[in-house]
Amino acid sequence: MNSYTAVQNVASNWRIAIRAVVIILAVMMSGLFSLSALASSNSAAMDIFQLEKRGQVEVKAWLDRSQTNKTEPYAINQQIIMYIEVATPRWFTGGTQINNIDLPNVIVKQRNQLATNYTERKNGQTWSRQRWEITLYPQQSGAYVIPATGVELQVSTPDGLNVRGRLYTPPLSFSVALPSGRLNSDGDWAAASELKAEQIWDSSNEKLAVGDVITRTVQVKGKDTLSVLIPLLIPEDPSSEYQAYPQPHRLKDTQERGNYRSSRQEQVMYVLQAGGDVHFPALNIQWWNTQTQQVETLKVAGKTFTVRHTFQSLLNTYWQQLMFWGGIGLGVVLLIGVLTRYYRTHPLPALIDYGMAVNRRQWTKAKTMAYNKFRNETGLLELGGRSTAAQWQQLSIEFQLGQPSRRLFWQVWRRMLYTELLLNLKKQCLRLLHPLQLLVPAALPQLKSAKASKKRH
Repeated sequence: MNSYTAVQNVASNWRIAIRAVVIILAVMMSGLFSLSALASSNSAAMDIFQLEKRGQVEVKAWLDRSQTNKTEPYAINQQIIMYIEVATPRWFTGGTQINNIDLPNVIVKQRNQLATNYTERKNGQTWSRQRWEITLYPQQSGAYVIPATGVELQVSTPDGLNVRGRLYTPPLSFSVALPSGRLNSDGDWAAASELKAEQIWDSSNEKLAVGDVITRTVQVKGKDTLSVLIPLLIPEDPSSEYQAYPQPHRLKDTQERGNYRSSRQEQVMYVLQAGGDVHFPALNIQWWNTQTQQVETLKVAGKTFTVRHTFQSLLNTYWQQLMFWGGIGLGVVLLIGVLTRYYRTHPLPALIDYGMAVNRRQWTKAKTMAYNKFRNETGLLELGGRSTAAQWQQLSIEFQLGQPSRRLFWQVWRRMLYTELLLNLKKQCLRLLHPLQLLVPAALPQLKSAKASKKRH
C-alpha cells in the first residue's frame, strides 16, 4: 500500500513539472510573436522615402564634361559620362541596381558594372558612398533631357533593420551639335580622346604569283569611344586585280579603373587575279579629338606588291593587246607575201631599187637612176642646172666627179625628193587657183592674145 502511494506521488510530481514547462514555453512564444510584430510594424513605417527625408540616404547625379568651356555643346558620337552617387550614414546591406535609361538617338551603356565605393566624413558622421557610371553616346544634334532614373538600393536603419526601395535621380539636360564644318552628319568619323591604328600584311608566299593570297589586317584603338562608332576601315572597292573576301569584324569594348577603351579590327583576304604591280590604297580615317577640340586624320599606309603571271592570267590580262598586235603582225606577213609575189614579175619602186644599189655599192646603176629621176622631174640634163645655190653646186660636182659614198648618194636623192615635193605642191596650188582665174577677167586683152599666140607656137 505504501509503495502504491509512493508511485502516485511521483506521477503527480511529473505532471506538475510538465505543466510548468508547457506554461513557460507558451509565454516565450507569445513574447517572440510580439517582438516580430513590433519589428514588422516599425519596418513598414520606416520606408526608403522616410529615410531620404530624415537624411539617412541620398541620391544625386551629374554629367562629366571634358571640355574647358562647359557652355559649349557636346559633339556627335562623343562619350558623355553620367555619374550616379548613393550615400548613407549607415551601410549598404544589399546590391544596388540602376534602372535602364531609354533616350532616343542616344546609345546608353553601363560599361562599368562595379561601383566605386568609398567613405566620407560629414557633420561628424562617416558616410558610405557608391558612385556609378553610365556612358552616353548621342547620335544626332539637338537638345536632350535624361529623365529621372530609378535607383534600387538597400540600407540599414539605426534600429538594425534593413530597408529596400527605389529612389530617383533628378532630370539632367545637355545639348549636342556637329563639332566642325569639315565633318558630316553621316557618322563616318569617330569622336575620341585618343585614336591609334595598327596594320599587318601577310601573304601565302614570299614570291607572289596569280592565285596567291594577301591578307590585310587593320586595327584601330580608341579611348573614350565605342567600338560600333568607329567607322569602317577597309573599303570594299571591286578590282579586276584581286578578289576580296572580308572576314567578320572584331569589336571590343573594355574599361579599367574608369578608363574606357574600344577597338575595331577588320581583316580582308585578297586572292590575286592578275599579274604585275598590284596596289592597295592608303586609308584615311577622320576623327574629332575631344581633348584638343580639333579634326584630325588617322593615316594608314598603302602597299604595292609585284605579282608574277601565269599563262592563263597573262591571256586574261593582255588578250586585247595580244589580239591587236597579233592582227597587225598577221597583216604585215600577208602584205609582205603579196608584195613579194607582185615584184617577182614587176619592177621594184625607184626608192627601193636605188637604195639596194647604193647599199650594194653599185655606183654606176645608182648614178644612172638618179640622173633619170632628175631628168624626168625637171627636164634638165645636168644636176647643176637645178639651182645656182653654192651648196647644191658643190653637191652636184661631188656626185659627178668625186669619190662615191652612201652618204653622198642619199643626200642627192633626198634633195631630188624635196624638189619633187615642191613641184607637186606648186601643181596643186595652180589647180586650186584655176577656177579663180576664170572668174577674174584679164586686165589687158593684149596679154590674153599674146598668151594664146605663145601657146600656138
